Amino acid sequence: MEWVVGVIAFFVLIHMLGKLKPKSAPSRKRKSSKTRSAPGTNAQRSTARMSKPDIHGYVDDGGMASFVRSPNREEKSSNKRPGEWIGPDQVIEFKGQRIEGGNFYLGGRLPSLSYSGQEASLIDDHLSIRAASPDYSDETLGYWPKYNQLSPKCRGAYLAWLSSSRDRTDVPIGYVFIYFYGLERRGVHDSRQKDAVTDAEFRELAAEVRRLLSIYSYNRSFSAYGRRLLEWMALLRPDVVELTDEEILDHSLRQAFSLRVGRYAVSGQPIDPTTAFLWLRFSEEFTFRAPARRCYDEFKELFRLKYEEKYGEGFKVKPNKTLFRPTYHPASGTLRGQELEELELPDPTGLKSHQKKVARIGDECCDELDAYSRYLGRNDEDEPGLEGLLLLPNELLEARQDGTLENIQQWASDIIDQREGQVSTRDFWAQVNDEKVTKLNKKEITLLQAVGDKAGFGFAPDPRWHDAKPKAEDTIVLFDTSPGPDYEPSSAFYETGMSVRLGAMVAQGDGHVHTDEAQILKSLIEEHPELRDVERRSLLAYLQYRLINKPSTAGLKARLEELSEEAKHAVSRFLVSVALADGVVTPDEIRQLEKLYTQLGLDKSLVSSDVHGVTATRAPADYKEADQSSASKPAHTDKAATGREAFRLDESVLAFHASETRDVQSMLGRIFAEEGAEENKADEEEVLSQPADPQSTNGAINGLDAAHSALYLQMTERETWSRTQIETLCNEMELMMDGALEAINDWAFDTVDDAVIEDAGDTIYMRPDVVDEIAERVE
Repeated sequence: MEWVVGVIAFFVLIHMLGKLKPKSAPSRKRKSSKTRSAPGTNAQRSTARMSKPDIHGYVDDGGMASFVRSPNREEKSSNKRPGEWIGPDQVIEFKGQRIEGGNFYLGGRLPSLSYSGQEASLIDDHLSIRAASPDYSDETLGYWPKYNQLSPKCRGAYLAWLSSSRDRTDVPIGYVFIYFYGLERRGVHDSRQKDAVTDAEFRELAAEVRRLLSIYSYNRSFSAYGRRLLEWMALLRPDVVELTDEEILDHSLRQAFSLRVGRYAVSGQPIDPTTAFLWLRFSEEFTFRAPARRCYDEFKELFRLKYEEKYGEGFKVKPNKTLFRPTYHPASGTLRGQELEELELPDPTGLKSHQKKVARIGDECCDELDAYSRYLGRNDEDEPGLEGLLLLPNELLEARQDGTLENIQQWASDIIDQREGQVSTRDFWAQVNDEKVTKLNKKEITLLQAVGDKAGFGFAPDPRWHDAKPKAEDTIVLFDTSPGPDYEPSSAFYETGMSVRLGAMVAQGDGHVHTDEAQILKSLIEEHPELRDVERRSLLAYLQYRLINKPSTAGLKARLEELSEEAKHAVSRFLVSVALADGVVTPDEIRQLEKLYTQLGLDKSLVSSDVHGVTATRAPADYKEADQSSASKPAHTDKAATGREAFRLDESVLAFHASETRDVQSMLGRIFAEEGAEENKADEEEVLSQPADPQSTNGAINGLDAAHSALYLQMTERETWSRTQIETLCNEMELMMDGALEAINDWAFDTVDDAVIEDAGDTIYMRPDVVDEIAERVE
């Protein structure tokens, strides 16, 4: 019976122990959420990315993220051997595993530096393992993974990866982090112990971190921690580990930048262009607008050129009272944060005066690259063509273009030398673009202007300076030296330009331009004392254009109708003055003047009286007292077959007439300048009185429905938005965010041929230049 009682007691004990056995805690997950890659992340990410938790507990699975935390505790071990660092030249064999390459801790005891327990990366060779492929994982590979918390099969998978070339991209990122923890402890903690880590080993540690980053930087968490470790190692031993400018810039390594500037301040060394650009990157005074982001390489190079132009070798920075206090926050949960107090370096990077210096140059670069940036936004090209390259600032164009511009320069020079600059618009266009053109719109004219500006020649008519734009069927006139896109003509230029236009219309009145008439108009330009050289060349080309093309009164009549009677009388006197410039007004010219008066909205019955008014005794006293043989016959008239009179002036009246012509020219210039100013002022007041984007009466912007209009208007209130903020706005308006942004950009392309929203992942930018252009276009 005793053995029966013993058996029963045994089973009762087993049952009780079963009830006391702790249950595995269920894994905790949070709802998945959409994630987007940060701008600038490597686009060639591995398609074999694992659906396993990363160091922050996120599962990367087709853009969905799930949070997983390991419920395990450290597995107890009988291994009492102190943990030791296995160098890269050592080979370890245990439990059937042969591991070459080292770079890990091995043993049973290596205390955590932050709390109780063992070092996360310590490989305890007493713990059991089960063979597994490196891509295997289970719930024991969780948040802040530790080797002694892994299941035997996970430990086998990790050791299998460690035994390989350590470059497979399909492994759970948690294994890579366990390995990284060992490198981190060696580089952050051991290296600060006396003689523990040589410079050669320290350099090899940094090289291994860089190798891992070259493979696993697709994981943003690992990339951030890896870059931060490299930065800290560069702070610990700057003569051993150096960071490239690209590393500091691309990964926002602010502490490495502060170290460099602090050293420059102490040594008195000038801030070189590269460091100045880094300062711009970290400056609170500068916003990387669309041109700086979209044309990054061009922006960086232009900044360098302009910085050198302004500061030469660079400006110098004096040490300030703020000290540089770098800190390090480790990836491993078994390490403590670190501080470096022994540097004793100033930190001038926060000084607003220096930030503003580089910000001003950055803003200038953005402005000059704006047109090129917008071109890239409209055109999906691997390499921009001539049309795009011509939009680059001159400093960058020379290094980028392929000789096409030199060919155009030579072509233009031949046209100017051999054909007095006269060429068909279509021939000019053929030098720039292979596609035939039937009509010149703003886009085509802008391209021709850019070609002339960059190649160093001008053409007439140029809408920027002349009151006309070239047509595809016109003959235009090229001339040496382009005024340039930023040129501001003198008032004398506009006065003479209007005189040339009106005079050419009179000269063409009988269907034939006489040499003396052309010469008179030419002399108006050549003898004007206030015109600049480039203005004379431009106006002479404009005169040629007006004389060889069919006259047009486009725009004149409408403007003349708004003039006062006094102003209209000034215009009529000038027309007669031009007709009388050679001393003869024929009946045919009188008929043409009458026709021209009618075209311009003037009373044609006034032609004869205006002619008599100019030819009457209007000379000053000096001329009245002149020789009676000439003064007694101020004008001769002849009857023509038509019954109209032909007028002939003597030299004294002609001399006075030349003086009066200049007075009328000046008056004309003022009339049209004032008229233009009033029109511009009215336009500005109209724009200012409108909302940022004009709306129709139903609350929707023309071309957008009410909901998208409301979203667009709200987004125009600021330049930078987070993706979360836009998602909130869209949810409130019951819009799908991605579709809404695409719809607004499609509308912007239809309206101004450019995108108004730039989606940079976690940040969304509104482009204020395009917003302004839309405000001007939408009615």
